Amino acid sequence: MPFLCRRMLPALTMVLPVISFAQTAPTSRATRVTAAPVDTPTTSFTTDLGYLSTSGNTRISTVNVAERLVHTRGYWRFEQLFGVVYGKADGEENANLLRVGLDFPAARGALWYKRVLSESAYFLQTVEAIPNLEVTEDYRLNSESALVAPLSRRLALKLGYLVRFDNLPEPDFRTTDRIFTSGLPVSF
Repeated sequence: MPFLCRRMLPALTMVLPVISFAQTAPTSRATRVTAAPVDTPTTSFTTDLGYLSTSGNTRISTVNVAERLVHTRGYWRFEQLFGVVYGKADGEENANLLRVGLDFPAARGALWYKRVLSESAYFLQTVEAIPNLEVTEDYRLNSESALVAPLSRRLALKLGYLVRFDNLPEPDFRTTDRIFTSGLPVSF
């Protein structure tokens, strides 16, 4: 879908400077972005769990489980992730999504913007571009909008909307996935 790409790129070039400007000129309610020192390795683990069940006129059940392990050392980043969404409506499967990921050699450019809404709630917008270093036509663009309201120090309520674009998808797959999520992230 080269036509779709040509339509998305001008929009991205208009949005990215706005996000970048918002990051470089923080207000009292925005956070400043800083790079980690090269010799300070960090590791984080996050998991999301969600369940929905309805009964009566409609019977729907949906389960989602996701986890992400990230280890950063200076400018190098190792990321491993896993996610499952499974759903049934009136006894028949209507959703079955499995996502597994481990970093491969690629370049990555990303921007994020965090807007603090109150002492513990915030809005987060991320945009990333991942070109394949071996096949230039194979690149991905990802965007996530999330609203997070912590319930305790380690538990929060999160609503998210993800858009994933793959310029060279596998045969019989579409170029764009859109995913709405809600869940309870637990951080360690």
